[in-house]
Amino acid sequence: MLYLYNMKILISEQQLKKILNEETAGLDDFLDTLERQYPEIQNFKELIKSFIEESGCQYIEIKDIKMGAFGLALHDKVVISPIVLRLDLNRALYVVLHEIAHQYQYKKYGRDKMYELYTGKLGIDDAVEFLKHTETIADQFSMRKCRELAKMGLINSKGLVSIGSYSGMPDIAFRSLLVKLRNAVRSNKVTDPERVSEFMYNYVVNNINPMENQEEISEDGDIDERSRSFAFTRRKRLYSEPERKYASHRFRYEDRLEESTNGRKTLNFFDLVSKRIIWITEPYSNGERDKQNWEHDTNVITLWNVEHPEPGQEWVRQAIHFPKNNSVKWWNDVGQFQLSDDKYNQILRSIEIYNKRNEKDKDAKFITCRNCRHKFTQTTHKKKKSLPICPTCGTYNK
Repeated sequence: MLYLYNMKILISEQQLKKILNEETAGLDDFLDTLERQYPEIQNFKELIKSFIEESGCQYIEIKDIKMGAFGLALHDKVVISPIVLRLDLNRALYVVLHEIAHQYQYKKYGRDKMYELYTGKLGIDDAVEFLKHTETIADQFSMRKCRELAKMGLINSKGLVSIGSYSGMPDIAFRSLLVKLRNAVRSNKVTDPERVSEFMYNYVVNNINPMENQEEISEDGDIDERSRSFAFTRRKRLYSEPERKYASHRFRYEDRLEESTNGRKTLNFFDLVSKRIIWITEPYSNGERDKQNWEHDTNVITLWNVEHPEPGQEWVRQAIHFPKNNSVKWWNDVGQFQLSDDKYNQILRSIEIYNKRNEKDKDAKFITCRNCRHKFTQTTHKKKKSLPICPTCGTYNK
C-alpha cells in the first residue's frame, strides 16, 4: 500500500507496475494473439505473462522478420515471427521462452556487455565462447520452463523439445555468424550501444544494411560445401555451410521463411526410419565415407534416393548400411525444420512409394466356399480377378 498526505491509497500490483513503468508494452496484444492460435493457453496465460514481465522485457511484438529468424531479443524489445504461430504449441512456447531468457541475460550482464559481441570490443574467441554460453543457457531455460508447464499438466509432455536449437552447434558456426554480424556493424560505423540495438533490429527484422561488404564476411575462410541434405538449393550459393546447417532457431533465411509458409507437416522421423522410408547415415562426400564435423553431421537418404539415384550418386545404396541411429532424435526435433524443399518433397514421394506398396487391394472381397464353408479372398490384379478356388478344399465357386 502507498501513503500520500496521510491518506491511505490502495493500489493493485498491476497499477504499481504501470506507475513504475515496469509493464511490458504490447504484452496483452501478444498474449491475445497467442491465445487465438492456441486456445488451450487460456488456463496458464497469466503464468506466461508473469514469466515475461519478470524478465524485464520492455516491449514484445509479433512481426515479420525478413531475414528469416524465428525471434530476436534486444535489450529493449523482443520480436517473434508469425511463422512461430504455425508450429505446435510446445515448440512455439520453446521459441518464445528462449527469447525471453535473453532478457534475463540483458539484466544480468548489462546492455553494453551483451552488445560487445557485435561491436568488436570483445575478442573473437571470447565472443564465440560468450555467444555459445548465452544461447545454451537460453535453450536450457526455455526447456526447463516448458517442463514445468508439463508437470503442472498445462501442456503435453510428449511433445516437449528435448534438444536445444544450438545443441551440438560447432564453434566454427558461431564464429561465422559473429563475423557476418560484426562486419555489418563495422561497415555501418555503429559503435553506440543504443545504435547497435536499432541497427540489429533493422538488419534482422527489416533486412536493411545499405553498407554491407560481402568480401569482409568471408574473412574467416571458406567452409567446404558438400552436398549432404542441404545441397542443390539456392541457399548453398548464398550462405556459408554453418549458416545453412546450424542456425536452426534464430537465423533462418528468406528462402527458409518461404519454405516454412508452405504448410509443411511435422514428420515423425522415428516412424520413417523404422519403416525404411528414410535412412540417417554417417556422412558421405563424393561417394566415400567422410569424417564428422560435429555430433549430428549426417546424411538423410530417402527411399526415392535409393530407387532413383542421380547420376554419380549410386553410393546411396551403400551408405544406407552405415546408419547413425543416435542422430534420429536430433533430426526429429530440430533437423527436419532445416530441410530444403527438394529433400522435404523427396521424403513425401518416398512416403507415397511406401504406401502404394503396402496398400490393401480395394477390390478384394471375401468368398464363402459353398462346399467347406471356409472364407477366402478373391483379389484383382491388372483388372483381372483371381480364380474363385477355395485354398482349403479346392472347390471352384461360381
